[in-house]
Amino acid sequence: MGEVSGKKTEQKALTKVNDLIDRIDYAESKITGNDKNISWDGTIDLYHGVIDKKENFDYSIDVQLKGRTVYKKKLGDKAQFDSDKKDLKNYLKKDGTLFLVVLFKDIDTYKIYYSALLPYNLKKLLDENKANSNSKIKIHLKEVKDAKHLEEICRNYAINKEEQKKISDKVFDASKLSFDNGKMVKFFGWKSGEFNPISLLGTEQYVYAYDNNDNIININCVIFSEISRSIDVEIKNKSGITFYSNINIEVSLKNNKITFGNAFSLDYSSKKFNIKIKGTLSERIKQLEFIKSIYNDKGFYINNGFTALTLDEEFNIKFSNLFNVYKKINDFLINHKISKDLNLDTWTDGDVNKLLIWIGGIEEKIPLTVSGFKTSTLGSIKINDLRISIFADKQENGDYIVYNTWNDPKIAHYLFKYGSDEEPETITNTNNIYLILNKESYMADDINIVDMENSLNNYVLEKNNENLFNLQALEVIKAYDLTKKVELLDYAEFLLSKIENYENICDIVFINKMQIQKRRGEIDEDSIKQLIKIKENNSDLFYKISVDVLIDNKAEAKILYKGLDDNFKKVYSDFPISIFLQ
Repeated sequence: MGEVSGKKTEQKALTKVNDLIDRIDYAESKITGNDKNISWDGTIDLYHGVIDKKENFDYSIDVQLKGRTVYKKKLGDKAQFDSDKKDLKNYLKKDGTLFLVVLFKDIDTYKIYYSALLPYNLKKLLDENKANSNSKIKIHLKEVKDAKHLEEICRNYAINKEEQKKISDKVFDASKLSFDNGKMVKFFGWKSGEFNPISLLGTEQYVYAYDNNDNIININCVIFSEISRSIDVEIKNKSGITFYSNINIEVSLKNNKITFGNAFSLDYSSKKFNIKIKGTLSERIKQLEFIKSIYNDKGFYINNGFTALTLDEEFNIKFSNLFNVYKKINDFLINHKISKDLNLDTWTDGDVNKLLIWIGGIEEKIPLTVSGFKTSTLGSIKINDLRISIFADKQENGDYIVYNTWNDPKIAHYLFKYGSDEEPETITNTNNIYLILNKESYMADDINIVDMENSLNNYVLEKNNENLFNLQALEVIKAYDLTKKVELLDYAEFLLSKIENYENICDIVFINKMQIQKRRGEIDEDSIKQLIKIKENNSDLFYKISVDVLIDNKAEAKILYKGLDDNFKKVYSDFPISIFLQ
């Protein structure tokens, strides 16, 4: 092949580009072979109506056009072109240039390529080549597919040019700014005809981050590799029962699938229906109910369109067994008034099996062999994020019969003794389990304050029972300090209200009421005066230290506390009021 004239190639490039622009209804080429501009070959003018009317003019786009003959077997959809660094600097002075290159394989075989050289791209190119002594910078180009595509390129270029003109130089200092600084991230685009998000796949878009004053603080150029959107639909069975009300459509260049219900995905590309049971207990039960309906109906509906799906018997048995396990757990939670929706994603199979064992013990009175218990035990057991109250009664053979503290009437048949045999005057008997609980019991998720209050409202106090009420209030306060459940403070106040008129205990009751108030906020002035009076009327250091910490006289309280013997310190530190000494 002989030498090809560069001048003729440039002229052919101009003809091909102008022919393409002529096929855009509302565009006019002002690119000419005689253009004498330093770094440009003319403009493409865009209109929103016929180009004959001046009032329809939108904007002009500066263009640099190059034409080259290449000796390749095939022209690809991408190309590269060396541009002069001085030209790039000039492009930046005009806030960008649309760079067009026509590559010819022969006179009839050619492709038009482009690069939208906006401020973001230009600054990035110049910065990356700052230390490069070479005057040429390599520009990466993409194929212009047709006239419609060129119009989209031009209009998107113009939209982003207007946005990037507002950006200061500091935006491009990527080491100092990131999207985390912005309150909003968005991109702009123009598309002919009705917009479909799927059309963004594979396209390059400029994404802008804004601060609270709507100033652009960062910019990035991204390629959309996956589009995801949520739409409202009805996922239902043949009986018309709706299980889910929306789906998420995920489309990429390789895959096309929908997901719904947190557990289901239908991949149209591979023709696979994937199931992964996950989420909370209630979510999993719903997922398994849906699977059961799929098995029975041999598919499901998305709106009015039926998706046929056959699940084999082995698959159905597996999920039916799992459903029975979750249903048993859910029935137990309902029966024991536990409203917590268990986050089973954090549970192990061991956690589930442990809970089932305790459910069998509590609900079916299956004797349990429990390690760690030496005697009958009152309190709660914790399994992952669930805490259940228990009374485990040790049998002669060493096994335990387990009761739920709040929901088993058989506990009323027990007589509980509180006090020391060495000090008979301290012994108190009661058949009301709500008067001998510990903080672990009150931390349980199945606590039933209404039942406790109803039970104690009609309770006739016997000898020393007032001490039980006071001690229970202290255990409740301890539980509050660990859980921060405000209803526990309310219940502690309820317990103290039952004994506040007992003269032998009234000062202690008032101190305990005030430590509840201090947890809620400030103690009022009249209450402080009453506390000071209690301190003056009692020589016991317990009263003096307790009043001091409640009225924020912590310095004196610490001095008095240091003067106590070790045994008294240990006793006092077990009281919840000691938290204010810290």
